[in-house]
Amino acid sequence: WVAFREYGDWCDSLGNLLAVLCGVADGHRREHILRYMLQVGMAEPYPTKAIYPPIYPGESHWRDYYRSRNLNIPHQYHNGGIWPMVGGFHVAALVRHGWRHHAEQLLISLAEANRQGTTHDWSFNEWLHGTSGHPMGYDQQAWSAAMFLYAEHAVRTGCLPLFDELLAAKPAAAVASENNEFHVAAGGGPV
Repeated sequence: WVAFREYGDWCDSLGNLLAVLCGVADGHRREHILRYMLQVGMAEPYPTKAIYPPIYPGESHWRDYYRSRNLNIPHQYHNGGIWPMVGGFHVAALVRHGWRHHAEQLLISLAEANRQGTTHDWSFNEWLHGTSGHPMGYDQQAWSAAMFLYAEHAVRTGCLPLFDELLAAKPAAAVASENNEFHVAAGGGPV
């Protein structure tokens, strides 16, 4: 992220996935975003971590209030915790980019995440620990359930309601100016 006089070196998953789904990221940027998320394991053990990498105590962006109720210590809540709701957007973004096989695999993992529960199966928990995958938030979260259903629909039909309509309304001049080529430089890295 970039602000007025500072920047951060981590990836906000929801912001980047929405850029993919809304067409803010052209094909070249979509490829970079989704490859990065795959390479660093943002969907492991389940989809998808809120940010990567987590912010640790002593780093310049660490704030002491992150310790409040232990919510934002590394790999928890918004600091690298897994949000199944965001995982649904991740599956949809993979469908949008044409990575149907990856989307199918991630949907299976998302189902496993939503099945996790502290007292019963299929709890559709709010968030899970970023490394163990253990449910840590509140059960029966409508947004976790809704995005699972949305992701399943996207994989099954290839359609992305709302996002398809947004992309269809994108001005032709904006579409024409996009860079939809993905290049790999010598050494294997994207350019």
